[in-house]
Amino acid sequence: MPLYTAIPINPTKKISQIAIEYNNFVVLIKDVIKQLYHKKNLQKLLINNGIFEATVKSTKDLVQPLLKLSIISSGFIIIENINADGNLKIVLGLTYALFYLLSSVASRQSYRIKKYFNLSKTLTFFLLLLGIILVLISLFTSKPIIIVFLFLVVYIIRNIRKPIYLDELDSAMEKKERVTILSISSQLISIFTIIFAPIIGYIANKYGINYTMILMGILLIVTYLIKYYTTSKKTINIT
Repeated sequence: MPLYTAIPINPTKKISQIAIEYNNFVVLIKDVIKQLYHKKNLQKLLINNGIFEATVKSTKDLVQPLLKLSIISSGFIIIENINADGNLKIVLGLTYALFYLLSSVASRQSYRIKKYFNLSKTLTFFLLLLGIILVLISLFTSKPIIIVFLFLVVYIIRNIRKPIYLDELDSAMEKKERVTILSISSQLISIFTIIFAPIIGYIANKYGINYTMILMGILLIVTYLIKYYTTSKKTINIT
């Protein structure tokens, strides 16, 4: 049965409104391409971040129903005097509070990675990690505790990655460009999310969450391998 639709279609929305939104989207893409055309390093950083963040945003909505289902099936009760729906909200709230707390702690430890690893390669490696986690989620959708743990790991690596990304971005741009580049970074995340979300929603509705997760995971792993291979090949040619 379909469990998820990424972008629900509003049947009352007028054609003119859809056309305006489409035109705005086209203008947004043109503006981003124009500003990044001659900045190859920034292009790579921003696209890497856009793919990572858009994937997390698009797939976390698939995981949330699994979290709810896990909590309901476990029969876990915090307060006996309120109904199941109330307990579900409390447990979800506590779960996300734990996620954000541990993610905050992890974010403060990202400097350790910056000390010992190449930051550009590390950012690409996070794509591989996310891909592996999505594949694992697809394999363990019937295991509530594993799903919660893997979802927590996604939040942790996302928050470890963010300071590294911002450091790399800062070193690749001039100070006067900072506001513009950060705005473009946000725009690219939106563009990739707009592209990914309906595709993910369609696959989830037609084939199920498992297939969607494993497909996205494999695509991220392949993206990492292509990036790793092309980078290694360039290094060999230089030497």
